[in-house]
Amino acid sequence: MLVDDICSEVSGRRARKRIGRGIGSGHGKTCGRGHKGAGSRSGYKARLGFEGGQSPIFRRVAKRGQFRGGAPHHVKAINLTDIAKAFPNGGTINTNLLVEKGIVSSASVPYKVLDGGEISGKFQIVVPAISRSAASRILAAGGSVSIE
Repeated sequence: MLVDDICSEVSGRRARKRIGRGIGSGHGKTCGRGHKGAGSRSGYKARLGFEGGQSPIFRRVAKRGQFRGGAPHHVKAINLTDIAKAFPNGGTINTNLLVEKGIVSSASVPYKVLDGGEISGKFQIVVPAISRSAASRILAAGGSVSIE
């Protein structure tokens, strides 16, 4: 039995590769680095995605669709019930009032009003985005909707 086998039986883990310990170890002489070339030298570090000179997968695979770089654009969803609870009598509602009531954390956070729940008062809503069903429900209650 080899040392690697004993270690794996006892601990359930593979023993580390002991390089440079002679030809009998299987990792002597070149220590698994091969002959010549940048990979054999100290200080060499392959860039991310490098596949040893083979065309990398990000160049082999076809690019399809549009790519928007950067972080994904997340929009906070606000239901009509949240607005109805914060403003039980209705009235004019805009981003600043929603920030004051704590429904929206900041005026710079993108949000959209969605149709979730019932409303009782007449609302004049001025928001950056609203769903069609939420707008129709507000209009049916006698309110008005405008996009800022």
